[in-house]
Amino acid sequence: MQSEWYLGAQSQLADYTKVSAAAPAPDYVVFNGVAFQYKDHPIKVPTKGRVRVILLDAGPNIDSSFHIVGTIFDAVIKEGIVLARYTMVTHAFNFVGRGAVGIIQAGDGDPKH
Repeated sequence: MQSEWYLGAQSQLADYTKVSAAAPAPDYVVFNGVAFQYKDHPIKVPTKGRVRVILLDAGPNIDSSFHIVGTIFDAVIKEGIVLARYTMVTHAFNFVGRGAVGIIQAGDGDPKH
């Protein structure tokens, strides 16, 4: 799920003036509620494993243009090792620095698999 955080002042949950602005500027744009969580802790898929990605754009203001950077999902074998790292972002790249980035790590690096 992609959504935004509009942080309020100390002890306030959110800043509703920021949320309702004509040109919204969220403090964070996040996947599943936490900024950078899949950059710091990639989603791991085992060798020959399959994963289904379902994306919900929860907003409230920014559209999601979720995609995998520079590739399609497929088998990737480099120098005999089945291992790939797919970077995922929202195509509004100004929000990548605010948390809307992650990694899907496929394979375990063992060439026997």
